[in-house]
Amino acid sequence: MCLKKMMSKLTELIESAQTVAVIGHIRPDGDDIGSCLGTYNYIKLNYPEKKVQVFLESKISKFGFLKGFDDICCKLNQADEVYDLVICQDISTPERMGDFAEILNRGKHSFCADHHKTNPGFCEFNEIRPSASSTSEVVYELLDESRIDRVTAECLYTGIVHDTGVFQYSCTSSRTMEIAGKLVEKGVNSEFIINSSFYQKTYPQIRAWGYAFQNSVLSEDKRCIYSVFTWKDMKKFGITSIELDGISSELRLVGGVDLAMLIYQDGPDTYKLSLRSSDNLDCSLIALKHGGGGHAKAAGCTIGGDPLEIAQMIIEEAKEQL
Repeated sequence: MCLKKMMSKLTELIESAQTVAVIGHIRPDGDDIGSCLGTYNYIKLNYPEKKVQVFLESKISKFGFLKGFDDICCKLNQADEVYDLVICQDISTPERMGDFAEILNRGKHSFCADHHKTNPGFCEFNEIRPSASSTSEVVYELLDESRIDRVTAECLYTGIVHDTGVFQYSCTSSRTMEIAGKLVEKGVNSEFIINSSFYQKTYPQIRAWGYAFQNSVLSEDKRCIYSVFTWKDMKKFGITSIELDGISSELRLVGGVDLAMLIYQDGPDTYKLSLRSSDNLDCSLIALKHGGGGHAKAAGCTIGGDPLEIAQMIIEEAKEQL
């Protein structure tokens, strides 16, 4: 179905629904939060008679300036509610919804907006565009631009900023820049959004990042680099895994490196891998092999075992591509 038809279909679904649930993925990032709140504010503005609720596993305080942030529901506490429409955003697989998958399973109709090439299209209607910089870009294309106000624009702009690394990643296209410009024309304060939500960090976070860089390990051929964070490390610096976001991208900046990994503990014997790669390697293939997913240059998965052994295993898998 072409983009115009998908835009019409989403509008039709919203207009025919009385209750709408907007769901993001576990460990939400800037694009997930931005796209979900963008959709939420758009519906609240243009369809005030509708009941709409955003479900995200957690809130990240640096995004607290976005309208609707305080209304986000972080727990499945409405077990008996059946939503007329469930909109899934930035979710590559149903498993990435966590407990909120139950809301999708009960929903009368479902629509997925995403940009992960590994997305199998698990909703009734799916607009999956791997060429897009972010899900926020996809959402912008699905909405009526003339009905997007400043607060909706702030959410979508924030999402685009975070998934493009402030327009520096290769996923940034001329269309991305055009959309960002149109959102700024809505009154978005781009300087505030970029500085406060992307660059600004807490002092404990800066110390943790320094630790990650100082204790990073470069492979023998100097084409792979990784750093490990355990629960003990996170407790030492007084941070959570959320504040580690971005380290793998910084490690990838080391000259000659094709694969960068941040390996951090997320269970008694399991570790989450945040993978970033160069043009020479598709890290999504590695993530898929281990039940994860993502993009060619940015992907993730969860693996059980010893973190150092996990690192060596992933390095060997990377060498198969290199």
